[in-house]
Amino acid sequence: MDDIVIAAMAKWPHVPEVFGWLRLDGRGMWWLKHQRLNHVGMLDFIQRNYSQDAQGRPFFQNGPQRVFVDFDRAPYVARHTPQGVVLHPGEAVDSVTAAYLTPDGELWLSLSASRLAAVDDRDLAALAEGIHDTEGHAPSEADWAAWQIQQHALWLDVPLTTATPMHCPLLPIASMAVLWAQHGIASPPYSAPTAPV
Repeated sequence: MDDIVIAAMAKWPHVPEVFGWLRLDGRGMWWLKHQRLNHVGMLDFIQRNYSQDAQGRPFFQNGPQRVFVDFDRAPYVARHTPQGVVLHPGEAVDSVTAAYLTPDGELWLSLSASRLAAVDDRDLAALAEGIHDTEGHAPSEADWAAWQIQQHALWLDVPLTTATPMHCPLLPIASMAVLWAQHGIASPPYSAPTAPV
């Protein structure tokens, strides 16, 4: 978090929180109400001061004011780049503990106990090339069928910007609610919309 933000929080500790104004879409783009944010400096400022509270609610600390973030898919969105996987809008991913695949083909990456990223749908095919069985072979239809009932292990090699690809288990999930609960994430909306001060 920026020093100027920490100083503002100390100077004005009781500024009301804001809900319903800032949103992260499924491709990692920020929206203020119905307008997409494109200003590079503003996007960098949001990213540097973006976190999650103890209740699993992502927020942007805008000086002394906490602005809770609604999200379309997840609090983080992962993109595949030539250098490796990054989070919106450019934070390097240095560790992945597990990958999850939904029945409708969405791919999710567990970055830690409380950080979960949806993979941008435009990058699904590129990352899916890293799926293999325990012997390093591309899965057959029989492998996929056995994997769905958890009788066959599959793995995903995730390319990282800071290290060699991360070898992590690929796990099936039936419910996003279960996955969010495992990562301590609360789903929006969090409260009735309030206006920023």
